[in-house]
Amino acid sequence: MMRNDREGQTRYEDFLMSSNTQLGAVNKNSLGSSFQINFDSPYMYDAKAKTITMELLEVECFFNQPNVSVVINNYRFEVTGRNNVNVLITALISIPDGLYDPSSLNIALQTELNGAGILNDQIVFTGNQATNKIDITLNSNGAEINFNNINYHGMADLLGFDYIAYTAVLAGAVFSSTREPTFNKLQYFLITSNITSSGTRFNGKNTSIIGRVLITGSANFQLINEPQHPYSHDLTFMKGRVVNNLTFELRDDLLQLVETRGENFSLRYRLVYTY
Repeated sequence: MMRNDREGQTRYEDFLMSSNTQLGAVNKNSLGSSFQINFDSPYMYDAKAKTITMELLEVECFFNQPNVSVVINNYRFEVTGRNNVNVLITALISIPDGLYDPSSLNIALQTELNGAGILNDQIVFTGNQATNKIDITLNSNGAEINFNNINYHGMADLLGFDYIAYTAVLAGAVFSSTREPTFNKLQYFLITSNITSSGTRFNGKNTSIIGRVLITGSANFQLINEPQHPYSHDLTFMKGRVVNNLTFELRDDLLQLVETRGENFSLRYRLVYTY
């Protein structure tokens, strides 16, 4: 597309990139967060351009990165509760890998309690939105949740509890977290690429970051990021150069490659040529 303005001519060229291997992505990593695109024919940046700018206009990805997992080691803890003949039994609870909020974590807990032979609702997790804390309710005398083991500290940290055992003297005992829960393991996504060697500076350091994706949707749902003020990068140094392929990565706020859990991600960027 060309247009005339007071400073001369401007040409725009848009590129849509997807990690979907059925659409041509190659060298996709096992996490699903890094892929390469090969151009059908080598792409040459226009040598006649006065300036070349790259703008990241859109990113589409899924917010499904686990906040409870074996890798994080915050998935297990010990409980004591009553079975269907009113006898107290103790079991090790292991929560499946997933992205949880307090409500969905409690649902998973009830499933695991049932599988261990403990009655549902013997131990209940509840999110207290007013205080941003977690309440644990123990619904029979003698019921207990135990974080007093190094392997259980991760779940204690997630919920905001101390590394001790909490035991109900009377049915209906409620214990509130003493620290802030840490369900939000991921603050935002970062997009990196070898399209430029001088991306957005991150805390004063040169990086290959070409954009950021804010988490504005619910857990396990698609995010569509269309920034009002797109990230812009000067590629004038590429005038006349040829590229055969490009690589793109989806990273977390610590610049680590994320696990996409089988979901693809895509982005659209624009090259702006001025003459």
